[in-house]
Amino acid sequence: MGAKARPFTLRLDGARRAKLDEVARERHTTPSQLVRDLIDAL
Repeated sequence: MGAKARPFTLRLDGARRAKLDEVARERHTTPSQLVRDLIDAL
């Protein structure tokens, strides 16, 4: 994350947030890093 990184708010329902947290745990990363990685893979 660089100095120009800015926060981005994303609203998720409980099921989506739980899935995000679950996958992040499985991959030994944070939910934020998981989302950044997924965006980079696009």
